[in-house]
Amino acid sequence: MAAATPVDEKYERIVLEPSPDIDKEIEEAKELLDLALCSMPNEDDEKYESEGEEDYETDLKNIAEKSKKLLPEGFPFSAHVPEDESVLEKQIFKNYTGAV
Repeated sequence: MAAATPVDEKYERIVLEPSPDIDKEIEEAKELLDLALCSMPNEDDEKYESEGEEDYETDLKNIAEKSKKLLPEGFPFSAHVPEDESVLEKQIFKNYTGAV
């Protein structure tokens, strides 16, 4: 017979506050992930003002297709990868090397 576990036992929850260095690294990681996965062309760009809205829509479609090819199958979010794909190879955290 298995040993009974105490039902009324309470555990203390310890919440660690990040150091200023870690806080800065977290903000940099957020910016990098935002750049890597949420880059959208600016509709107000000069390129689109002279050529019209059709080119903007075409660029959006091309970015969506390229993103779908680059991201892993079953990626749970919609993402838009920038034209410069080198941003995808950048290290997100300095001291953490596991999956993000």
